[in-house]
Amino acid sequence: MWTIWWESDVTFKIWSSQAIKTMTPLTPDEIVRLSPTERLDLIGQLWDSLQQDQLRLTGAQQTELERRLESLNRDRQDEVTWEALKAELEQRCP
Repeated sequence: MWTIWWESDVTFKIWSSQAIKTMTPLTPDEIVRLSPTERLDLIGQLWDSLQQDQLRLTGAQQTELERRLESLNRDRQDEVTWEALKAELEQRCP
């Protein structure tokens, strides 16, 4: 588990649960030595720490999001229940 806090506008300190007991911040070299899983966990915690209003989308991202939502709504009209799909497959592959 990692603890993160902002020290200034562009600098932040990251502490591992063990390091926080001794209050030793992780250096960039120590961060690089973290396993991919540990770094991904840290990225996830940073992402989760953002509030919805802090997430800014570019115009292209907003356009893509809207396109996907429209596609989802269209596709819902064509949905097939599991029972109907299973019956069709059983008919095709007895």
